[in-house]
Amino acid sequence: MRRFVSPQVSALIAALAIGGAVAASSVFGAASAAASSRRSSGGFNLAAIKKQVTALEHGATKYQGPTKAVKVPKNIKLAVVPCSEALAGCEDAALGVEAVAKKLGWSVTLYNGNGTPSGMNNAMQQAVTSGANAIITGAVNPEFISSGLKAAAAKGIPVGSATEGVAPSPGGYKFDIGPNYQTLGEADGDYIIANSNGKAVFVPWNDKEYSSVVAFVDAVTATVKKCTTCTVLPTEQFVSADVTPTSLGARVVDVLRTNPKIDYMVAGYDPAAAVMVPAIDSAGLKSKVKIVSVIGAAQNLAYVKAGNVQTADVGYDSNYVGYMAVYQITRLLDHMSLWVTPGVSNPIYKFSGDVPLKLYTSSDPNFPIGNYNANSTLHYVTKMQALFGLK
Repeated sequence: MRRFVSPQVSALIAALAIGGAVAASSVFGAASAAASSRRSSGGFNLAAIKKQVTALEHGATKYQGPTKAVKVPKNIKLAVVPCSEALAGCEDAALGVEAVAKKLGWSVTLYNGNGTPSGMNNAMQQAVTSGANAIITGAVNPEFISSGLKAAAAKGIPVGSATEGVAPSPGGYKFDIGPNYQTLGEADGDYIIANSNGKAVFVPWNDKEYSSVVAFVDAVTATVKKCTTCTVLPTEQFVSADVTPTSLGARVVDVLRTNPKIDYMVAGYDPAAAVMVPAIDSAGLKSKVKIVSVIGAAQNLAYVKAGNVQTADVGYDSNYVGYMAVYQITRLLDHMSLWVTPGVSNPIYKFSGDVPLKLYTSSDPNFPIGNYNANSTLHYVTKMQALFGLK
């Protein structure tokens, strides 16, 4: 496999996209829906929310993916374009796609987006001119690659997305596969309410570059706002280029020193949290604040397991994302309509097959440090490989 990597691999973001309306039959989705109902009925029930958080720690319990077989075409060249090969989220989604496509005997090439809009568009253009039969991106904003998408459309190359959290459009992606941002945000928000006993002084940190991040952080914020005895302070905005110790790290410390009452924050995504944690620790503020985040990257799960500033993280199964993305692109190559998750109509989420999610917390640290994989519970690998005709 050839990888196209520019000389400067930027330490930017691992953007996530989390598909919507998780099917009510999954424990995670049903519990979240119940929590939303309790909150919308006026006030909040702290005991119920604590019970909810415990349920979320168990992860998904029921397979909600496809059951219809596809005919796998041969001699397919698949191009995979992650937003950056350097970081979790971008890379995890790409590797999940690559692993599944190789099982089908396809030729797979990764084109590194290098974490910048120009880098992502250049990577997309390279993918189009490479002779690829299909393209799947990883956490790439379609606005960043608009010319590349036009070039792909002109050549009749289907383009799908993994973990960006956007709806299909005539000039954009055919589909997006990812977990449910709203559900992820509600999970972290419920944790903040439960862990603080309904007394959190909370600050959200948001990166508007990525629709998935905005959806997640907005959901955390809206959930905590339902806690009538919590305090939600104005959102702090940053961009991926700020995710360094001297920029975001220093700024977080300054915000905490300016307002010592702050005791909970959402980092937006794990790479940002990974910069915040050591900065807070070095500033001697480790016991003053708790951070929640999303992705479930190994470094961040180690923080959570140790209770080291970051005490909660929501992970999703990137391997499952890979299976679903390759399944949907195979249907397009077969000139079939996309498979739709039963009961899901939102175009952002309807093609994802209810990506499994899990809440990790320091109060329940008996978990392995590694990417969440729901296969031991859902047995989806056997189910989905059968759809491809694999044994």
